[in-house]
Amino acid sequence: MHEVTIIFKSGAKTRFWANKVTVQRNGFGVTNLAWDCEGHDLYPLHLNEDNIDAIMINDKEETTHGK
Repeated sequence: MHEVTIIFKSGAKTRFWANKVTVQRNGFGVTNLAWDCEGHDLYPLHLNEDNIDAIMINDKEETTHGK
């Protein structure tokens, strides 16, 4: 499970959870960003890479409480 935070050049932020995140990069920056959010309610469908200032991806371990 991954918590994805995207900060736009306007200063706006969005945060969502994804099962899997794939980031492809070359020497000039990010060339492709894809995510699998199956089973989650809210997530972006399309982003314009020119408007993104930063992408933060935090891996969250799934825990079982009470065991």
